[in-house]
Amino acid sequence: MYPVNSKYLLATLALGAVACLVPACKRHQEAPAPKAAFALSDSVFREGDTILVNNVSEHAVRYRWYLNGTLFSESAAPYWIPELNGTYNLELHAISQEGTHHVAGKQLRVLPDTVWRLSEHGSKSWTAVSLIYAGNEMIQFPCQKDDIVTFSYGPVNDYSFTEGKDTCPSGTYLIPMPQKGSWRYDAKRKELNCAVTEPAPLLLTFKFDSLSRNYFKGTDSRNDAVLILKH
Repeated sequence: MYPVNSKYLLATLALGAVACLVPACKRHQEAPAPKAAFALSDSVFREGDTILVNNVSEHAVRYRWYLNGTLFSESAAPYWIPELNGTYNLELHAISQEGTHHVAGKQLRVLPDTVWRLSEHGSKSWTAVSLIYAGNEMIQFPCQKDDIVTFSYGPVNDYSFTEGKDTCPSGTYLIPMPQKGSWRYDAKRKELNCAVTEPAPLLLTFKFDSLSRNYFKGTDSRNDAVLILKH
């Protein structure tokens, strides 16, 4: 048996201890911390718009979305349709496999809706309160005064009104309101076009005089027509 060199033995043990400090000897590699980040589909929103969220978080496996402090979704990329105007705080909690949280937030402003700014998920009913055509007022045709018009969203810059059920006897209309698809909003010119086919073909083009969330007034000077709708 060869004698043991104590100095050699101590050096060997020291080298082994140092070697086990390098990453290759680690039993568990720490996971990177999560980083929450997201972007919104637009910079200006109105009531009824669909707000899409682009989640670009890193190193996260779970997500929690808070709107004004209230949890509203745990999906990776939710959408939200605001019903009321105002200022909202949207907050994302990105969570790692180990349960570590990282938070990112944005403040967004939702503006009041207008007659043409509706989402594909919704529709609104408007009541005709005044209509003048060729010098005649709707008051002479009270059966048309309470016409309900439903406005809904179609493709880009393509919006349609659908007239409600009439109570007028046949032949007593001030203007025979068109069927679905005959109303169109021109986004570039800000005009509301109405195509009437009976009793004679007629195209009414209402320029916007006043427009808000609950009120619309348009004038067609060529045909001496004025239309007022309220929501």
